[in-house]
Amino acid sequence: TEQDRQEYLKINPDNHRVMKRWEIENYLFDKEVLAAYCKNEGRSLDDNKYNEKISDIYNQDVKQLVGEIKKLCQIKTNINPDNFKIELSKYITPNMEVYKELEKCIFSRE
Repeated sequence: TEQDRQEYLKINPDNHRVMKRWEIENYLFDKEVLAAYCKNEGRSLDDNKYNEKISDIYNQDVKQLVGEIKKLCQIKTNINPDNFKIELSKYITPNMEVYKELEKCIFSRE
């Protein structure tokens, strides 16, 4: 929980960090990132199905949904999950909320 996260940050040294989301995939599979990826690739993100599959981007274990995420992005060819995640990471830009959140977690311990 956010309370647990704050407690951890409070009682541990300043060099410790804790992300607000379950895992790094929860940042990569953020709707904002996927929409940017799809737009650049000439695809469209199925917003309704995304909302069906991902109900809580902060706490849901989305790592196991990589196949579903690729379908939501209309990817029909075989792509290695790790390569797909690396590709998505290129679309996280400073103007995105997901970037700002990561920045605060990493540099400000917020």
